[in-house]
Amino acid sequence: MPSKLASGDILTLQNGIAPTNAIWSNQDLSLLRIYKKACDDAGAPRYLPDKLLSLLQDEIWQNAFDPTHPSITQRDPFMARMHHKFPTTPPTSYDVTLEDGTMLPIFRFNFLSSLRHHLLREDLYGDLNNLNVNPVDWWLPYQNSPSKLCELMDGD
Repeated sequence: MPSKLASGDILTLQNGIAPTNAIWSNQDLSLLRIYKKACDDAGAPRYLPDKLLSLLQDEIWQNAFDPTHPSITQRDPFMARMHHKFPTTPPTSYDVTLEDGTMLPIFRFNFLSSLRHHLLREDLYGDLNNLNVNPVDWWLPYQNSPSKLCELMDGD
């Protein structure tokens, strides 16, 4: 399959019985690769590519997300960066014996320890400029400022 076509080009495909002519656009080929090569071949549920496309459209529209930006990485490096920014205590592994005698490792995350560790971070919470607080009295409700992050900050 060619990597690029001018919109409206005719592509002849061999479907096993007889060649078929089809008019393809670059968007058709891109969606075919997303649906077939990425999602179907990975065994993803059928709704996943539609959900991903919807999320991408929202992020591009609302937050000027650019999937070609050099800071965009694959999942493992991204998760490592996030873990570095928000470290958590490691889970504890327990071996549990099932009724049939099979040993199965179960992982327990200490939520309170992780929350305490996070809330005590001086680099995040030690500077009031990092927090949404009322400048007159920290304990009064803060005034929401109009911005892209407004929804994120006030929970709406």
